[in-house]
Amino acid sequence: MQIFLLSNKLGLKKSDIILLHIDTDVLNNKNIKNKEHCSNILDTLLYGIGENGTIVTPSFNYDFCKTGMFNVETTPSQVGYFSNFLLSKKSSFRSCHPIFSFVAIGKYAKKITSNISNDSFGKESVFDRLCNLNAKGLYLNVKISNPDGPPCTIIHYIEQKYGINYRFLKNFPGFIINNKKKFYINFTYNVRNLDLDVRTDNMKLYHECVKNDFMKYYLLEDKYPISFCDLNNVVSTGLKLLNKNKFGLLEKDPYKIKKIVFN
Repeated sequence: MQIFLLSNKLGLKKSDIILLHIDTDVLNNKNIKNKEHCSNILDTLLYGIGENGTIVTPSFNYDFCKTGMFNVETTPSQVGYFSNFLLSKKSSFRSCHPIFSFVAIGKYAKKITSNISNDSFGKESVFDRLCNLNAKGLYLNVKISNPDGPPCTIIHYIEQKYGINYRFLKNFPGFIINNKKKFYINFTYNVRNLDLDVRTDNMKLYHECVKNDFMKYYLLEDKYPISFCDLNNVVSTGLKLLNKNKFGLLEKDPYKIKKIVFN
């Protein structure tokens, strides 16, 4: 598989902990079923990082904000086929956050996902643990021009770490079912202030990381974008942008209201 051929260029190493964002159309042979295709990708990546490596991928489900119910074992991921494929593996572990859960497989999978914070992006969240473990970010077939493109959701971890003022911590109470036990818990999520015009701009951070050689970028078959980075470098770059401009991770100042001109 060509992903494996790129491993040396990307800098993928044995024992790496990888935060993986993936669109499984990448290198998919139309004659191969999704499950087999995902298995091929997983096997290739696990071979690259070895038995001491770990793969972590989002298994987010935003329905909890409406339903107040999350089952760690049965609630599906809403962010792609690959995460649901990984959830089906008996050797995988899933974190207990009902909105921003992650599924992981490998040496540190249980350590990263167990007993996490009730806060989506704060201390002891999965994002925080990944950074503390010097994890890497791998983005397979995730387009840069996509508003949710690299470096993806970790941008909100950076915002909360800095203490931006255009988001605020909101409580989301509800029930969690885990190991057939039901708990009522409050979870927090640093949400947008809907009275402001908050538009995240991932591309600013992405291009700043590329400029500083913190983000490697390749195209497979001239059409599949692949990006690779050290997450701590991304976080430090994001914090520097915010130190220069507190709206440095947004398209524009969210407090500026467009003037209406009456003829």
